[in-house]
Amino acid sequence: MTALPTIGLALIVKDEEESLPTLLLSIAGAFDQVVLVDTGSTDRTVEVFQEWACKQTGMIYKVARFTWVDDFAAARAHADSLLTTTWTCWADADDRLEGAGNLRQIAAQAPDEVAAFVFDYAYAHDQHGNLICNLRRERLVRRGHGEWAGRVHEAQLVNGASQLVDPGVARWVHAKRAHEPSDRNLRILNSWHEADPENSRVLMYLGVEEAARGNHEVAVRYYERYLSLLTGWDEERAQVHRKYACSLLALGRAQDAVETALAALMVIPHWPDSYLTLAEACYHLGEYEKAAAWARDVLRLGMPDSLLILNPLDYTFSPRIILAGALGTLGDIEQAITVGDEALALVPGHPDLQAAHLQWRRKRKTDQTAATFCGSARLLVSHDEPLKALALLDAVPHYAADHPDVVELRSLIRERVRPLLTDAAAHYESDTEDGMTDEFAASLPRAEFLRRGLTEQLGEAA
Repeated sequence: MTALPTIGLALIVKDEEESLPTLLLSIAGAFDQVVLVDTGSTDRTVEVFQEWACKQTGMIYKVARFTWVDDFAAARAHADSLLTTTWTCWADADDRLEGAGNLRQIAAQAPDEVAAFVFDYAYAHDQHGNLICNLRRERLVRRGHGEWAGRVHEAQLVNGASQLVDPGVARWVHAKRAHEPSDRNLRILNSWHEADPENSRVLMYLGVEEAARGNHEVAVRYYERYLSLLTGWDEERAQVHRKYACSLLALGRAQDAVETALAALMVIPHWPDSYLTLAEACYHLGEYEKAAAWARDVLRLGMPDSLLILNPLDYTFSPRIILAGALGTLGDIEQAITVGDEALALVPGHPDLQAAHLQWRRKRKTDQTAATFCGSARLLVSHDEPLKALALLDAVPHYAADHPDVVELRSLIRERVRPLLTDAAAHYESDTEDGMTDEFAASLPRAEFLRRGLTEQLGEAA
């Protein structure tokens, strides 16, 4: 009879007294063994873990110390080495596991050829709860089939096949919101770069760190070095093209960003990030029809199925804000408002979009008001009531009074009416046969003045 698999969780921690309880609550009863490796806490992190662990029924736990050497892979490997289970798992102290109770069943049903299971990691959210950083990691690995690599942004290299787990079954969630770039990470990366200057992943992450600090000139140099090495897998190279282009845009080099995006499409023609770059760059260049077309391509392609770190809003909100802006500039106000509504439903209160959206709604109101009054005025003219049409156009609300259509129609009607007024005024310049004097004519309202004149002319014709 085959023994049931056992699963263990390895944690590396430092000063996580406040964060750790959330993780521990989410994993209660899910593991046969939990190991905590402390790298130098000065708070009650270890005590919090021990107090929780001693209350868990049927779970073995262990606490160990590890001298920090600026190497996350080394710390992870040490923690894994303390586990005795058939499957190993890992998490950070500020994570929580959703569906942790399903991990045993996943391991028990694993095909022989599967060496690891990959899980979604919802890493960062914005203030509206939108996921803005998602990635996938090998989290559940057969003992002896994983090897840690990377001093920072470490990853587990798996010897064997991996299988993706539906996030509805289980996933990891980072409990903290997006935070400032880490000086520790930059320090480690710089040291790593000195030791291994041709490491493409180090170059990429150095570019990311510098860009996050606004040092785009420096970031560009790291990205260019990465791309010159012709290493990395295609998806990663396409993403580095995107990061490179973002720094170019920040430096005002929109045309260079276009060239970078087109180069990325040569690597992976269907990669949506490249279309997003083209949409952004064309918008900066004032090529709004192209920007709108590229943005629609991003929405059509959606978020790629990838192990890379992705921002889901890049495939939902970002193309919509570009598309809405381009449509508004091109004069398609109704569609701009519709797309803007969709974008604001994703990120309520976005300041730039909200301001533009308000302007579009005001313009729509102005256009609709002008169209209503002009339509009615044309109808009056068609019924030979030009003076009434002018009076109507003089009553247009102030916010639409200077609308081009109103101004143009008012001018056209005045030109049509002017000869009639001139002829009528000349007819009454002196006393007439019926005794209408200039003073009497001047006292009549304009419409009545014209009516009497026309009536008299018709009478004379009869």
